[in-house]
Amino acid sequence: MHGFRTARALVLDNTPAEALPVIRALGSLGIGALYHDASPDAEYSEKIGGIRLMFLDMVLENRSATPDDPANCVSILIGALEQLLEKTSEPVLIVCWTKHSELKEEFEKAFRATFADATILQVLLFEKDKLVEHLPELVAAIKEALSHYTAVSILLGWEQMVHDAASRTTSAITHIVSEYNEDPAQWNALALQVCAALCLAERGTRLLKESEIASLQSFYRALNPLLLDRLEYSPLILDWLPENVAQLLRTAVDSEKIELDKKKRNSLLPVGVRGALNSMVHLSYQVIEGEVSPGNLYFMNEPSENRKSWNAGLPAVDWKAVIENTFGAPNPTEAQVVPSRTSSFDVSASPSSSTAVSGTAVRFIPIRRSGSRRVRWRMPPLPRSVDGPAAPSGRRRWPGTSLATGS
Repeated sequence: MHGFRTARALVLDNTPAEALPVIRALGSLGIGALYHDASPDAEYSEKIGGIRLMFLDMVLENRSATPDDPANCVSILIGALEQLLEKTSEPVLIVCWTKHSELKEEFEKAFRATFADATILQVLLFEKDKLVEHLPELVAAIKEALSHYTAVSILLGWEQMVHDAASRTTSAITHIVSEYNEDPAQWNALALQVCAALCLAERGTRLLKESEIASLQSFYRALNPLLLDRLEYSPLILDWLPENVAQLLRTAVDSEKIELDKKKRNSLLPVGVRGALNSMVHLSYQVIEGEVSPGNLYFMNEPSENRKSWNAGLPAVDWKAVIENTFGAPNPTEAQVVPSRTSSFDVSASPSSSTAVSGTAVRFIPIRRSGSRRVRWRMPPLPRSVDGPAAPSGRRRWPGTSLATGS
């Protein structure tokens, strides 16, 4: 049921009756919540991700926790969370149901040790039996916690905007089907026709020679520009953000520009941060082997007419800066930005207008799909040589110039 998994709040309590008022209170704020009783007999094979707000019962009696042993209570709770949650760097705000402040300090220390990459916005204390009647105070406390993390507030607002834009995209397509469908019994048939038309528009007739899964992938890709349209014109979500968040962001922008001009640089970000940001745009390890897609990173044979034609038509590119800004380091010994992405690649500068990856000369070749809005740069799983007709001309986005450029 992945299509309905949109909750960002978790309520953990071994007594469902005590958790229900909190779930109702969150619902009154438009916040959907997951509930779990932390039972040791529950299924924990699939861990939960994307949680931003947690309400935690500090004494899980169904796991033999007792109030007279605070240290054991914390240990048991952390063990339950470790079974439930993915270990990611996602920001989280935690509300603990307890009267004892010493439990909060013990819990926060243990949580940081176990979920070392997570960003704890704040740990709040509320008494369980008074939480609902003091709901406005809780909302105010959450806003206060977010006010100390301006960037997180902005990102969470954008995350909600994406969710809302996706919902409007789905609603728009189903509305089209309903508007032009005359027989309710044929609604699904017409909806499938619409999906098929979008698949062919995205992939073309080559889709007929590909797998069934390729049809599904093509349909989702066709939805991306529709989603982007609605996201670009989404209303800003400001009601729950700290009042001065826009002002703080603008002040940061102004300060950044002043420092850039003063130091005559294109970016104040450390090289590692630039590489990590740009790799989100330029590199991908989800490309299917053998699939020709816009923005793949192709490996061209050294003696190649196609390569010569590209050399003649390429604009002047500082390939050393490209490598540094995309991979986060100018040479292999410094490639430490995103180890999971760079550890298997030998990234080094080359005297020619190319890079060296695992000893293979490579060239960034943008292939622009008709109707696409931007070029994506993707890294195929395995190096391969590709020689064929030159890619069609069009707007190109060169690595290292789109997000965080180098100095």
